[in-house]
Parts: sequence; structure tokens; C-alpha cells
Amino acid sequence: LRTDVLDPLGRGIVSGRLRPGQALTLEEVQKQYGVSRTLARDCVRTLESLHLVRSRRRVGLVVLEREDWSALAPEVIRWQIQEDPQGPKIGGLT
Repeated sequence: LRTDVLDPLGRGIVSGRLRPGQALTLEEVQKQYGVSRTLARDCVRTLESLHLVRSRRRVGLVVLEREDWSALAPEVIRWQIQEDPQGPKIGGLT
């Protein structure tokens, strides 16, 4: 169930569907994926640990710029490959 939330969010960020500076709320994540607050929070913590989002008081979760991402994290690499299997990956890691 965790990957049913985490993977689409991660892929949305690395693909650009969720743009840098775009804000989401924990409640939006809960409603969109039909999950508990605890599970939504766990997924957000993972995205924060990968430097894909940052929690900001009164704003929500803000998508970070590509330069901030943990580009060598296996999850980020996997999401990039899933979103663009033909695209260059090595250049995007630097």
C-alpha cells in the first residue's frame, strides 16, 4: 500500500507533473490515495529524506528543484527510468 502512494508521487515529481514550488497538503495526499494520515505522513517523510519535497508550515509540502534531489538514491533513479526509459540518465545525475 505504501508504494501505491509513494511511487506515483515520486514519479510525478521527477517527471515534472508536480513542478518545483508547487504545494500539496497532507490532506490532499490522503484524499487522492484514500490512505490514513499515518501512511501519508510516512510517504511524505520518505520524499523529504530524498529531498524531493520540504514541509513548510501553513503552506504544506513544497516540491523542490531538481538540483536539491538526492539524485543517486535508488528510488529517484528508478522513478526517472519508469517515467522516461529512453532518456539520458547519467547527465541528469550530476
